[in-house]
Amino acid sequence: MLLKQLHLIVSALTCSISAICAYLFQIPIFKMVALLALLWSIYACYKIFRFDYNKEAVSKVLEKKGDLKSLKVETASQSEAETLLSFNTKLNGKVIVDNILSQEAHLIYSVPKNIIDIVSNFFPNAKQKAQESILIQQYSQLNIDTDKVYIYLNEQKAGITIFKGNKLIFNNTFEYLTKEDLLYFVLFNFEQLKLSPEDIEVILFGTIEKEDEFFNLLYEYIRNIKLGERPHKFTFPNAFNTLDQHKYFGLFTQVLCV
Repeated sequence: MLLKQLHLIVSALTCSISAICAYLFQIPIFKMVALLALLWSIYACYKIFRFDYNKEAVSKVLEKKGDLKSLKVETASQSEAETLLSFNTKLNGKVIVDNILSQEAHLIYSVPKNIIDIVSNFFPNAKQKAQESILIQQYSQLNIDTDKVYIYLNEQKAGITIFKGNKLIFNNTFEYLTKEDLLYFVLFNFEQLKLSPEDIEVILFGTIEKEDEFFNLLYEYIRNIKLGERPHKFTFPNAFNTLDQHKYFGLFTQVLCV
């Protein structure tokens, strides 16, 4: 949307300048070109300032503009969900809305149609949810009236979820390559949300070990940090004891969210 508007703006300015130059030189053939350029610039300006959107959906976003980090969206229809998602990212296939019951909120995302078709063919009765929806729901069950940060690491992506008491105030995913990258994203979000690394409790899940360089660097800057544990609502076979408690948390807890 923004690139399209930028293109129209440049086109309008170029055509307007061309029209001015043509009349300054008073060359007859250029006057016709100038007239067409002027008409195009008017049309471009019209397109720039005319937005084709769902006003009701937009108003719901603007009403909560002052608290975007804890934005809760009530989606009334599929078209409204698509409109809301298109504000933030490019739509890539089917738009899906997950209801996060513990937060009275929705997570809106898109999945390529070919992936939806494959899953539906092999597992026609399966319920589909985003991993972030599962994690947020389960984090909220772990969190009881305390401020906590949950970090889920997987394939050089860090999902950072922050609760203030039982209320979700932040959730986002960042790509990182080095341990310094990971530390930067964590501390940057702490700074933005005015959280103290000395006080906030941080729980890590996923592909990280207690003695590796990523954990050690985070431990230098964050006082209360530890590895998480798998849910205690299930009894697991002894074979699972060979797996670290903090790994595959999303996989183990997904059954609790369907």
